[in-house]
Amino acid sequence: MKTIHRLLARLTLILALFALPAAHAAPGDVDPLDAAVVGNYITASAVQPDGKTIIAGRFTSVLGQQTTNIARLNADGTFDAGFYFSVTGDVYCVAVQADGRILLGGSFAAVGSVP
Repeated sequence: MKTIHRLLARLTLILALFALPAAHAAPGDVDPLDAAVVGNYITASAVQPDGKTIIAGRFTSVLGQQTTNIARLNADGTFDAGFYFSVTGDVYCVAVQADGRILLGGSFAAVGSVP
């Protein structure tokens, strides 16, 4: 089951990154798929109307920035440090409503903002 979650997480991140504007890598650059997430997996992603991407799952770091199980990437693929949330537990799905509210589903005890 973990193998399926990892495969889905990798596919989700790939799809999220393809939704971002193209960025050109130089020889020797770190592959964002390998360096993006420290932890177990990404289970869900959703693109906001402004082009930013919400990623969620079970992880402790994204692109070198500490975050717990939820993060937002800017439209250019960089970590959005202005998104101050953490989730205690696994997130299995995420959706963005038309009014901008973010909906999460999963097995978690708390969602909170982190100063």
